[in-house]
Amino acid sequence: QIRRLARAEGRGEVVLDGVFLHAFFTVRERRRTGLGRAAIEALWAGPWSGRRVRLTVLMQNPRGQAFWRALGFSDHSIQMERRR
Repeated sequence: QIRRLARAEGRGEVVLDGVFLHAFFTVRERRRTGLGRAAIEALWAGPWSGRRVRLTVLMQNPRGQAFWRALGFSDHSIQMERRR
């Protein structure tokens, strides 16, 4: 799922500010084959060209973190959660 990020500016004007990638999965048997990197690079060359991209990756997913860091992403914030 890809959602466009927006920010309010002035008197209620909405300015598109990039994309937010909510989830990105590669089936287990296709991991470490270059498929994920190729998919992201295709998005950068096409609809994501020139846009800021933000995403989330779980703290307990070090392989996912390594994947995104290898593509040039860096830590931006920590999302916190409290369960009842």
